[in-house]
Amino acid sequence: MDELKRYGDAPGSSFFLIRSAQSLYRERKYPQALELINRAIDRTSTLLPPYFLRSDIHIEMNNVPAAERDLTKIDQLLEEQGRFSEADEVQMHDLKVRILIEKKQFKAAKQEVDRHAFMPKKVARRLLQQLARAIGFNPSFADAELQRWAARYTGS
Repeated sequence: MDELKRYGDAPGSSFFLIRSAQSLYRERKYPQALELINRAIDRTSTLLPPYFLRSDIHIEMNNVPAAERDLTKIDQLLEEQGRFSEADEVQMHDLKVRILIEKKQFKAAKQEVDRHAFMPKKVARRLLQQLARAIGFNPSFADAELQRWAARYTGS
């Protein structure tokens, strides 16, 4: 990390800051990770990875409105870049579904997963598992059909 800091922390570069923020995120040190990723975004505001990481941090810190702002910025950056990266599109839709789950908009989250045929099955399966668990933890959720789907999906 010392060598990375020496070469990757130059003005106009955010590589070291991003890697450091990722490390702190994995350690669940969200406020510190957020501080570093904000500095990375200030340095390189057109890079997508820092916005994805920052939105993950915001979700973990229960700041869904901030994650939504990042989602909007990611969509804007992808539009400006011509939407050439399928991986970035998948990551953006993954983020959108997770935000919908956090907002307890379960039906919209399931529809988002179902309508994106290009989403890798592994990603769709993970999102559907998260959705089914979230529905299971919200017994007051009124959509009986979606509750039955979640129960079948989780095997409970």
